[in-house]
Amino acid sequence: REILKERITSPELVLGVRPEDITLYKERVDEGIRADVYVVEPLGTELIVDLKVGDNLVKAKASRELVIHPGETVWMAFKEDKIHIFDRKLEEALV
Repeated sequence: REILKERITSPELVLGVRPEDITLYKERVDEGIRADVYVVEPLGTELIVDLKVGDNLVKAKASRELVIHPGETVWMAFKEDKIHIFDRKLEEALV
């Protein structure tokens, strides 16, 4: 938080996280973000899952053991050490 407070120049921030750094849960988790399953694409031993969060689409990777279908609600959590936050105005990473 302190780094962001010092470096932010714009009220618009962009969160960057790789699909493999998102964990999906079928049950609500305290630190999770609610998302609606839009598309589920089997890919070998993994699934590529397109999630709708508001007007945004987010891609996540999940194990084929996770049984989910389009239209269902899931919760996603990020590996905190893998997220990046960008200042939209500067177009550079803050964290």
